[in-house]
Amino acid sequence: PYRSFADLLRCYHATGARMDELAQCRVGDVLRETKQVVLGKHKRSKKQRPPTIRNITLNPEAFAIFERLCTGKEKTDHVFLNSDGKPAGGSRSQSDSTE
Repeated sequence: PYRSFADLLRCYHATGARMDELAQCRVGDVLRETKQVVLGKHKRSKKQRPPTIRNITLNPEAFAIFERLCTGKEKTDHVFLNSDGKPAGGSRSQSDSTE
């Protein structure tokens, strides 16, 4: 039951991204060809005009986690799910996605 949280923590450590950034990450944000993840909503994205997108190159461990978690999912699905199969981050991810 803790594997999904462990995956989230490993990717958090490997990428330097914030937990809520990773929780909002969708399968379509993972660029498998270049082994990168694209994060559009990040700490400074609300204040920047125009907001910049962060491209983070994944190390082999993080890429393997993203690859495993993305397999069989649609591009609009969240990468990280909790043990109930809902997007990681609970209500916070829900409210952030409506902004």
